[in-house]
Amino acid sequence: MYNLLNRIHKGVSEEIKLVFLTEDVFGYIFFVLGGSNFIYRVIINKKFQKCNCEDYYNHNFLCKHILFILFKVVRVYRFDFNNNIFLRREDYKLQKNIKYSLKSFLFNNKFPDLDWYLFKKYLGKLKVKENYFILDLHDKFKEHYRKYNYLARKNLKRVSVQCPICKDKTKYAVKCDICKSYFHVECIFTWLNKIVTKRCPICRSSCWETIYPYYHFIKNDKIPLDLIK
Repeated sequence: MYNLLNRIHKGVSEEIKLVFLTEDVFGYIFFVLGGSNFIYRVIINKKFQKCNCEDYYNHNFLCKHILFILFKVVRVYRFDFNNNIFLRREDYKLQKNIKYSLKSFLFNNKFPDLDWYLFKKYLGKLKVKENYFILDLHDKFKEHYRKYNYLARKNLKRVSVQCPICKDKTKYAVKCDICKSYFHVECIFTWLNKIVTKRCPICRSSCWETIYPYYHFIKNDKIPLDLIK
């Protein structure tokens, strides 16, 4: 449980910045800039919290980026000098504080009903503070994300077909606009990374030039800061 406390302290004290937030069918999506100059995607839903950082992938556990959102941005939780975790209540003078043990905090990564209600309430009233938000980067990222949704996201489908590159069946695949072939995301971008002009391996169309700049979104990879600047 020390690791949880350590992650909470890192999420609150390290130079992590909020870049952009939005909402889709998966839940609330926060893009945060870490100290390593990569932008990570945090998804928060009532039933799960996920991040595409290495720590989350390695441990499948609350990382500092998720905890940065919960404790510093939305501030649905707080902790004291004795490392006790509390649900933050605006009406705390009228209601008894809800205290969590380390073992019970977000048990199985699920929000209790009251916690989720307050998360949405506080998020709706969110006033982003300059000390953890970068306005200039927000505007650039918002435009980049808009182009991804318009130009590339439509090509990502849940479909079971044979990938022309590896010959295995797909679950999720990305489609060529010209020949309509479906490829594993990893297969097609490994192929494209090896060539200068981004052409389809089947029809040789250069339509992939349009999609390629957004491959970090499609692959759910961390995004280098330089790509947005």
